Amino acid sequence: DVAVGATDAPTPLGRFYVTAAFRPADDFLGPWAFETSAYAAISDWPRGGIVGLHGTSEPGSVGERASHGCIRVYNDVILALKQRVRPGTPIRIRA
Repeated sequence: DVAVGATDAPTPLGRFYVTAAFRPADDFLGPWAFETSAYAAISDWPRGGIVGLHGTSEPGSVGERASHGCIRVYNDVILALKQRVRPGTPIRIRA
């Protein structure tokens, strides 16, 4: 399961790639995060924002349309991905 963008800030569909990986300073994003080449039309950002793939401090949101376009996963999942994913890794977001 993942959390995806809410109706007013949907997660874009298509083929993208990972552009960066980092340990977030904000605990809300979980223990690890990836930036992607995808952009979402985030309601409070005029030109949208980078779609991230990250953990979360709110595991109850996983499985819901709860984000501003990012993809949230459980923290154990993001830590497993940390071992396998590097910048340049292709990703496909589909419904």
